[in-house]
Amino acid sequence: MKNYLENTTYQKDVKRAWSTLGGSKGFEGKTVLVTGATGLIGSFLVDMFLYANLSWNAKINVLAVSRKRSNLIQRFGENPDSGLCYIEQDISQPFEVKETIDYIIHAAGNAYPAAFREKPVETLLSNVTGIRNLLELARKNQNCPFLFVSSGEVYGGNTCLEHPLTENDYGYVDVLSPRSCYPMGKRAGENLCVSWMQEYRTPVKIVRPCHTFGPNVTESDNRATVQFMKNVIRQEDIVLKSEGKQIRSYCYVADCASALLFVLLNGEHAKAYNLATDETISIRGFAEACANIAGKQVILQLPNQTEKEERTPIENQILSDKALRELGWKKKFSIKEGMEHSIEIMRAFSKTL
Repeated sequence: MKNYLENTTYQKDVKRAWSTLGGSKGFEGKTVLVTGATGLIGSFLVDMFLYANLSWNAKINVLAVSRKRSNLIQRFGENPDSGLCYIEQDISQPFEVKETIDYIIHAAGNAYPAAFREKPVETLLSNVTGIRNLLELARKNQNCPFLFVSSGEVYGGNTCLEHPLTENDYGYVDVLSPRSCYPMGKRAGENLCVSWMQEYRTPVKIVRPCHTFGPNVTESDNRATVQFMKNVIRQEDIVLKSEGKQIRSYCYVADCASALLFVLLNGEHAKAYNLATDETISIRGFAEACANIAGKQVILQLPNQTEKEERTPIENQILSDKALRELGWKKKFSIKEGMEHSIEIMRAFSKTL
């Protein structure tokens, strides 16, 4: 078990994430269902709610959903307390939840390259069949607010480089590429959300996170940023499988989680918001920053065929944060600070294993 809230740095980051919302008032005494509760974003959201219960007696009832109960136990412990309840559920199956739910946050789904290659069907269906089941659950709960964690990959291969991508700058997605299971699934999921609201009046909100990173990653996550940070804590040089010239918007998981909750409370219905900050960096720049923390080097290496298949076709992905800023949300962490905190926390837990 990794109880991240026992780590001082992680706990402070959770508290800072809440400060963006002015505290937990909007969720006190509410029941919140979170899918993907053991993933990077979902588990940080659960930790935010647990922190509010432990520190402020917020009395938030958290229904944490995962395909395997064992994953929930491994992440949060054998005997959950402080308002945490485990639900072992494959989201492709209909939900039967007895509790009255006030909010649903859908953060489940494969979000790493190996899954796109190995399980493209499941990756796509989690964003179609899974969302349908969760929207039906929301409808049964007097149309409780529903937040869909989508992705910046919905923009596809956009050649518009004159300005950061706004919420209307859609580009090309190759529908005959299995790798497109992820962006196509997210696009379909978003349309299902707004269609559901049109027909059933369920209040839906959509957030499109940029490249999110943090210390609370799963072992199966093989995204480049995760591998860079794992190299660092193992005192290894970082191996880069490309020139790394692609520029990305990056966001520390604490900022990502606070923005999600901010939109859930304050965002417009049936509207999508880019979740990004005003900072961008190239993939190589991210790798070099990680290497510098540990005094290591970045080594270029040709990718093998599997790695080529997993690579995104999107060259640059810089998202505009204008809509989110105009809503009133403000970031708390720079890329550098988030990176330093991630590596510090990951190192602390690697020593206890």
